[in-house]
Amino acid sequence: MIYETKVLTRSPVPQASAGQDKVKWRHYSGEYKDHFSTKATWEQLRTVNPKVWWHKIVWFSHAIPRHSFITWPAIRDRLSTRARMRTWGLNHACLLCGEVDETRDHLFMASPYSFTIWNWLCCGLPGRRIPRLGDHSSVHYSAEHWDDSLLHRLALQAIVYGIWRERNNRRHQQPPRSVLLLTRTIDKDMQNRLQAIYHGDESRLTEVTQRWSRSTSIPS
Repeated sequence: MIYETKVLTRSPVPQASAGQDKVKWRHYSGEYKDHFSTKATWEQLRTVNPKVWWHKIVWFSHAIPRHSFITWPAIRDRLSTRARMRTWGLNHACLLCGEVDETRDHLFMASPYSFTIWNWLCCGLPGRRIPRLGDHSSVHYSAEHWDDSLLHRLALQAIVYGIWRERNNRRHQQPPRSVLLLTRTIDKDMQNRLQAIYHGDESRLTEVTQRWSRSTSIPS
């Protein structure tokens, strides 16, 4: 505020002979224009960071918003897993399998509970592999068919969301679900989402639903 006051006091008083003052708004690259732009103002105020390639895994058309909002911090390892809670002085084991160290990678991939879900749901998808969320290249799928790419991303988010929700339910003393029950719940979420995406296109829906069904090996 002091700096702004000094600048104003040092500026010359407008002279009538110089013409009428005009309001100009700063846009990109120091260019001034007669109109105000919210976008241009925001671009100048915000901190610009380089784009990460995995943003398409998190934010894409047809994604379920609540799934995306959990997958985003999961990939960045920002969820409050018990390994992170240890830095706050809290020591607890994994709520899914009892392992001492509940890290992000253990919770979502390495735990026998989680690994079984991945194996039952994604064993037949093209290019299938159990992803490591910390290794961005392992969650990048290069499926040639658009539907396969969509299934990969929807499945990734649905599984991450389902596992995290189950973990939190157990933390808050909710009855635990078996790995089979959670797998069937995730499978149902996937089928419901595909029904919504391809509603009105029965032939496409049938094809994509069959693709998904062939990729799973859920015990009856």
